[in-house]
Amino acid sequence: MNQPLHHLHQQAEAEFQAFGPIEIVTTFGQPQAEYAFVHKATGLIDLPQRAIVELTGGDRATFLNNLISNQVYDKAGRQPLAAGDVVYAFLLNTKGRILFDMNVLELGDRLWLEIDARLVETAVATLQRYHFSDEVKFTSRADDLHAVALHGPTAATLLAEAGATAAIDLAPMRSVATTIFQRPATIWRDDVCGVPGYEVIVGGGDAAALWSGLIERFGLAGEPPVRHP
Repeated sequence: MNQPLHHLHQQAEAEFQAFGPIEIVTTFGQPQAEYAFVHKATGLIDLPQRAIVELTGGDRATFLNNLISNQVYDKAGRQPLAAGDVVYAFLLNTKGRILFDMNVLELGDRLWLEIDARLVETAVATLQRYHFSDEVKFTSRADDLHAVALHGPTAATLLAEAGATAAIDLAPMRSVATTIFQRPATIWRDDVCGVPGYEVIVGGGDAAALWSGLIERFGLAGEPPVRHP
């Protein structure tokens, strides 16, 4: 799996743990400070353990709606999710049993399933198994998209100062297409740490520039987590 930031974490002498075929950072050496940054300022977190499966085509919402536990298509109103909406859901088998969970992002011309990176091949194969005549295509974006997260009470301000002004008014479980450091990005909000949280998804080739730019502009000297005074 693609890990475009791994070399930067090694340079920062991060500690890692195995996560399937990849390694994820457990700490940059100051776990207490890193925890404090998330709850008092902003913490920056790499997310190589998350990946995107993309659905395109006119039937993408109706097709997916029949397979997951949350609604992405209103059958009564014949309306899909509005562009920018995000819902959490489980993918179910034909007996209603949970296969895995996901966040579903409706981007207006496509759907993104944000899932555990270890399950991308399984997810695509499962969707293909249920695909018959629907106008829908499934594509793994695991190798060309990468996500990082910013969590903390000043996270939206940091993103705005980096060019993503749309983050300021972004509600929980909403997404927006924007730019950060003049590079295309999709940002969606999920307050999983009990503070404002934003996942920033960029092209894999832009991930290192995004990470380094946030550290250089907002990080404290010698302390890898981002913190805004």
